[in-house]
Formats: sequence, C-alpha cells, structure tokens
Amino acid sequence: MKVELSGKSIGGGASHKVYTCIVSQTGGSAPTQIILENTMGITLTWSFVGGGSYRATSSVALDLTKTFIYSAKNMISMEHSIGVRTQNATTFEFGIETLGGGGSNDELHNTLFNIISYE
Repeated sequence: MKVELSGKSIGGGASHKVYTCIVSQTGGSAPTQIILENTMGITLTWSFVGGGSYRATSSVALDLTKTFIYSAKNMISMEHSIGVRTQNATTFEFGIETLGGGGSNDELHNTLFNIISYE
C-alpha cells in the first residue's frame, strides 16, 4: 500500500506472501495445524523431534534472504519460552523450553506460526 506523506509517496514497493497457521501439540505426537492463510502455495509437514522440539518441513525451498518466520505463544504455562530456528531453506525447528532450560511437551496450545516471504 502506498501512502502519501508530505507530498511524497512511501511504501508499496514490495509484495509479500504468507503462510499462517495455528499449531497445537500434546505428548510425543507431531503438532497439528489449522491453516488460516496460505498465499505461498506451500505445504508444511510437522514432526515431533524430542522433548519440546518440533520440525516443520516445507514442500518448497524458501529464499531465506527475503523470508521471516516467527511465532506468537499462547501456551498453557507462562513459565516457558518459544523459539523458531531456521535449519535450511525447507526445514524449521520450533522449540518450547522451560525457564530452567529443558524442553517441554504439552505446551503448544493454539500457537501462531507465521511465514512471510517478500518478493
């Protein structure tokens, strides 16, 4: 969207595509997702890696110089932290840790996972 500010056009240069889903997980099972929006045309396959660690594998390699991946937590306990780590252009690790540093299952509950790719 272009915006006029003091007679000058700003913004509107880059277009982007998104993959947005809500992720939940229990026990040692792979996370499940509810896809909210997918203008990227990709498929994510989720797997359980180990205590509090999950992997999302994309059906298409992403240009990591133009792609941002993040999560917003909605977890059962507030004594945990969440993080997304990029492994390569198709694989992303999603981790839940307790404040003491150990991995923790059963904490993903309606958690936002978002990929934004700028073209």
